[in-house]
Amino acid sequence: MRKVVVLTREAEKNEMAQKKLEAESIPTISIPLIETTPLKVDEKIKLSDYDWLFFTSQNAVHYFFWQYKTCPATVKIAVIGTKTEEALIEKGFHADFLPSKFETDIFIYEWLEHVEGKTSILFPQSLKGRSVISDLLSQKGFFIKRLFLYDTVMPQNAHLALKKIFAEESYFYITFASPSAWKNFKKICEETAFNGHYQIVSIGPVTSDIIRRDGYHVAFQPEIYTMNALLDLLIKEFLKNEF
Repeated sequence: MRKVVVLTREAEKNEMAQKKLEAESIPTISIPLIETTPLKVDEKIKLSDYDWLFFTSQNAVHYFFWQYKTCPATVKIAVIGTKTEEALIEKGFHADFLPSKFETDIFIYEWLEHVEGKTSILFPQSLKGRSVISDLLSQKGFFIKRLFLYDTVMPQNAHLALKKIFAEESYFYITFASPSAWKNFKKICEETAFNGHYQIVSIGPVTSDIIRRDGYHVAFQPEIYTMNALLDLLIKEFLKNEF
């Protein structure tokens, strides 16, 4: 039986992952289920009014510096994710705080241990971004401003591309690196009444929890919540012939 991996991130991010898997002779298909679009920010934000800047994704870094170009030296930066940190470094900045593990609960706990007093936080996000961090810190007396800089939408050709996979592949492994990509996949499955065979591979607990909450099973999740770790897990499993 043919075994194929379906990648669902944005096209440019899928490209590097596809090369890595195909270098190990793993058949791979790129079907972006999300793409990002910038949002118009009408509200005037004075960056120097904030003590901290939180980044939890590469896209947040990209759209923040696309909008504001720089960051005052007085503002400290907290980051979740290796790729988020790399994106920040590419902009010429370094994180003042990184959690020991890329999980929301650990990020909040360790940041609270790191910070002194009640500070103000600017939190650039997707319009569909979760409010967990802002809700918890607000409850603890911090002022946190969610700044919506971009949105994630389904690409126009995603529906047809996925239907083609449904028709041609009897069994596939599909990767998800965000709840948004999962929600779009689920929507297409429901619209097409697809009930074929596939295994879900999730990047980490945030995405996995959403998938499970929707009543689906996550077959694989790496111990380190990065795309590289997810790809390494896929390669390992293919080499062991366990897929």
